[in-house]
Amino acid sequence: MRGFTLIELLVVLAVLAAVAAALSPMMRIGRAGAELRAASGEMLAAMRSARSNAIAHNRTTAVVLDPSKSSYSAPGRNYVLPRGLTLAWRNLAPVADGDRLAIYFFPDGSASGGEIDLVAGKLAGAVVVDWFTGLAGLHERAAP
Repeated sequence: MRGFTLIELLVVLAVLAAVAAALSPMMRIGRAGAELRAASGEMLAAMRSARSNAIAHNRTTAVVLDPSKSSYSAPGRNYVLPRGLTLAWRNLAPVADGDRLAIYFFPDGSASGGEIDLVAGKLAGAVVVDWFTGLAGLHERAAP
């Protein structure tokens, strides 16, 4: 009867362990990338919804960012960013009651504008709102 020797089985296990060790960091980057894409898409949807709400109800609407809690809120909903995701921002309007920041959307479709960078390890993306049109979009960024 022909079978595998103990040495052959140990060699196969060693090769599998080496492959698993090599792929482990890639799997973490893949998960971080998926969380970054999901969080960016969710924030983009919140921005677009706030703009539509401002136009439809003819009143200023805000998406308020709370960096200390890694969260933000849009009309009728609060969002918390996944653990490990950090925030940076440019040109956001301060909110009168503290350390929070906001992007305001006006009834004519325009906005206060700004950029929110989301960073997950070596990956980064940005949600950018144009002040003139109020349109929001996603942009890739180099991680700091």
